[in-house]
Amino acid sequence: MVRKNLPATQGEVKIRHVGYLELSEFYKWLKRWLEFNGYWDNSNEKFYSENITPSGKKIDIKWECKKEKTKYFVYHIDVVFLLIGVNKVEMQQEDRKIKIEKGDFEIRVNAYMEKKSEDNTLWKIYEKILLNKQIDRYLNDLADKTNTLIDEIKAVFNQYVQ
Repeated sequence: MVRKNLPATQGEVKIRHVGYLELSEFYKWLKRWLEFNGYWDNSNEKFYSENITPSGKKIDIKWECKKEKTKYFVYHIDVVFLLIGVNKVEMQQEDRKIKIEKGDFEIRVNAYMEKKSEDNTLWKIYEKILLNKQIDRYLNDLADKTNTLIDEIKAVFNQYVQ
């Protein structure tokens, strides 16, 4: 079996927000989004690091999420959290005070499709003649799903713009 990765986005997309964010709620929301769309299982978190610096916490997280579309095609969405200078602060929200995080929040999203194929001439002919349009449809589907995720992350970040 030969494996090849086909990019669904033009490289890694960076979404950055400097300011306030309810980090634990954002984390849960993003995890639920991936779970609802079939990409999440409990082994997705590949890396977690949290360090205390003079300016606040520095948090690095890497998720490698995948969804098997067919026996031969697997969608991948990788999410990297780069959070710098994260500090808890109190904020007035209507009639009550809430604790919220303030910092530099960067999320990186990368999507690609893994193509598994047989290593024989007949399969290569089948792939070139019949599967090309299907591969394009799958890549477009993954790109659309990834762009939706990116837009929704931006929308969440925009809720905290003052």
